[in-house]
Amino acid sequence: MHKINIAFFALLVLLTACQKEGVFQEQLQYADVTISWAYNPNPGVPYAVELNGGLLTDSLIYNDPEGRHNIIMKRFALTANSAHLVVKEGAEKLVILDTMVSVTNKTALRLLQLQPGGQPVVTSGEGEAEPDPESRDMTKLQLIYMHPKFPDSIFVDFFGFNMATWEIDTPYMQRFLLKRGVFSEYKSFRFIHGMNMAFFMDVRDAATGEMIHGYDIDAFQGFVSSISNFTGKPLPDAKLMTAIVDWGEEDNPNAPNIAYDYALFFQNW
Repeated sequence: MHKINIAFFALLVLLTACQKEGVFQEQLQYADVTISWAYNPNPGVPYAVELNGGLLTDSLIYNDPEGRHNIIMKRFALTANSAHLVVKEGAEKLVILDTMVSVTNKTALRLLQLQPGGQPVVTSGEGEAEPDPESRDMTKLQLIYMHPKFPDSIFVDFFGFNMATWEIDTPYMQRFLLKRGVFSEYKSFRFIHGMNMAFFMDVRDAATGEMIHGYDIDAFQGFVSSISNFTGKPLPDAKLMTAIVDWGEEDNPNAPNIAYDYALFFQNW
């Protein structure tokens, strides 16, 4: 009888342990988290990334020539749909980002730091991906700006340009209303002039309408480099493009004292 009681007790403990383990596994959520730099002004500098206090990597590097530290992926055990993200810069482990991010079973976090010493922003990982343009002869463009030369909000007008006739299409094809440090919505640009299609832009103070910098066709000031056609066909290179509007300093030989744009990241057709 004594041996039977011991065996029964052991079986009861085993069943209870299995039940608890099953409940624990049902409550636990796993997230495959991928992190990368969209842009960083400090190529080669290692960054440590922590998620809920766990180390994702201590060497996330923008434009790593070896390619081993450009994109990092790790599986985390999480119990909520948000997580605490911390990014530390360099050997000094200076905290440059401390924020909450949304997470799902598969989460891609892309960091963008526009200026040295600035706080990065998370540019992806939430919401659905931007849909492709309606047709192959179009590019969808998203903008952001940070430079203190510009006021807190600006209009950026994009004009189509026919390089065959050297004429600007008016009125503007698209207008962006931008706020400093905030990504715009995507706007569509159709390549109506095929291989002769180019774009120019001007920048205005959104509050006053004052022109900050206008385009000059002959000097190619205000020429748009982010959406272009180098395919050899009457079609654009990129289907989705994110670009920054910046201000050229006096010592910048490519853009002295002018507003200009350049691509941050994109998806080709």
